[in-house]
Amino acid sequence: MEELISLLGLFGFALCSPIWPGVQFHDQNGAGSYRYGYQGPHHAKMETRSNGITQGGYSYVDANGVLQSVAYTADAVNGFRVRASNLPQPPTNPLLSLNETPEVMNARKQHLAEYKRIENSLNDAQNNNDDKQIKNPFLLSQNEASNIEIPKPNYFTQAGAPTSQNLPIGQYSSINGIYVPTTTQVVFPVPYGLVHSSLRHTQDSLGQYDYSYASDTSAKSESRSLDGTTRGAYSYIDANGLLQQVHYIADHNGFRVLATNLPEA
Repeated sequence: MEELISLLGLFGFALCSPIWPGVQFHDQNGAGSYRYGYQGPHHAKMETRSNGITQGGYSYVDANGVLQSVAYTADAVNGFRVRASNLPQPPTNPLLSLNETPEVMNARKQHLAEYKRIENSLNDAQNNNDDKQIKNPFLLSQNEASNIEIPKPNYFTQAGAPTSQNLPIGQYSSINGIYVPTTTQVVFPVPYGLVHSSLRHTQDSLGQYDYSYASDTSAKSESRSLDGTTRGAYSYIDANGLLQQVHYIADHNGFRVLATNLPEA
């Protein structure tokens, strides 16, 4: 490589001379080795190959009148390597690090702290929304439940029997958007003579149906509409003598329920 640079230096000296004649040479043998070179008024080049190693160099005068020199080597082990005066150079004046004033440093800290606070508040709001969705995936709204008529057991619809007005009914209370039953006084039902159960059922070929039944201590009704929505409700007297009521809907939004006997969160 040093020989090439020295030779290119001689070529460069030749290029500086306006009267230097143009020359060229070439030599090659049967083993694949060769060497050649040429020289013109504004450029010169030479290249040799021996033992599988190619070395060469060239020089030229660029548009600014500056002599540029290139030397290169190529072999099977290290590949192609080049050294040249026209390769891009790193900047000679790198940017100096700026020293922050106390005012700038304080303002930057306040900005980062405010950014962190806003980020945390957004994350908390998102987590709260996710928690609410997780806690209430099957909650039926009061408005939807009010559109479903709930049947009552026959025991409380007979003449002389206690009515639903004087039977304690499980009530709804709201905790974080979840309707749960409230605790009421335990009242045991007064024994009454049993009555016959009633049953009703209708159905068509389109998959729609409507049925209901009522017995002494429980009652239920359910219907399915043409759009595939199932609505139903049932009521029963629990072990404490309370009338419990359940409303439910099953549609493309899944199964949702509102009941007086849901466990309290």
